Amino acid sequence: MTKTRTLLLFLGTMLSSIGSYAFEMDPKLESQLSQIELSNTGFFKQENKLQGIPFPIKSSGHYEFSAGTLTWKNISPVKSSLILTADSIEQYVAGEKRLSVSAEEQPILKTINQLFLTLFDRDWSELSESFKLKLTGSEKTWELKLTPKQEALEVAIESATVFGDTKIRRFEFTKSNKDQTVIWFTDEAK
Repeated sequence: MTKTRTLLLFLGTMLSSIGSYAFEMDPKLESQLSQIELSNTGFFKQENKLQGIPFPIKSSGHYEFSAGTLTWKNISPVKSSLILTADSIEQYVAGEKRLSVSAEEQPILKTINQLFLTLFDRDWSELSESFKLKLTGSEKTWELKLTPKQEALEVAIESATVFGDTKIRRFEFTKSNKDQTVIWFTDEAK
């Protein structure tokens, strides 16, 4: 499997923004967005629907976010770890490095990694550099739709949506090849 295919498969299984800070939203919702929480550690369930595979691929585990690094630890079905930074991604299985890709090798990697890192950092202004953001909903439940503004991003991501209440609860994205990923975030293992 080529590094590009492996990288795209990882991005599909892992998870997966405006030139100015312009949102299409109700001012009350905008204020709520500034108070959203996503714990720096927690659990996830993930489901990937990949073209050509008749069933969803499911995984679960826990994550840690600290100092610009996201560590994504799959517990099921296969124990593995992914370490994501702004400039690289590394995969470990049984403590052994299986994949290492830099943003220099795959320039789109930097942009896609930044999407996940800014989501965990809740840096909406940074997301708005690359995505058009549209927030809808109510104070109890909301939806933030991210549509790529840059052609380079459109090659990889068709759309992404974040759902939540007082916390980010779900993240969905569709790649340009129609592969879909849904990630549910929880504070406890389920």
